[in-house]
Amino acid sequence: MRLYRAIAGRIRQLCNERDCTINHICDLAGIPSSSVKNLLYDKSTNPGILMIYRLCDAFGITLEEFFRSDLFGKVVED
Repeated sequence: MRLYRAIAGRIRQLCNERDCTINHICDLAGIPSSSVKNLLYDKSTNPGILMIYRLCDAFGITLEEFFRSDLFGKVVED
């Protein structure tokens, strides 16, 4: 799995766990929902660490907790 897909999967996972929408979490994070949706729908393959950091803050977790997922154990780059 490519890294950006693992990140997108983790965002989806966290939204599902918290029963919230992408739009809601983006509003809380103060980032445009289009930025995250571009990542989720493979229009962007390079999410910025600041975007991930802000999402973590909105989810109420640390970066460490964000990356502590089985999804990231499957990451490979071509």
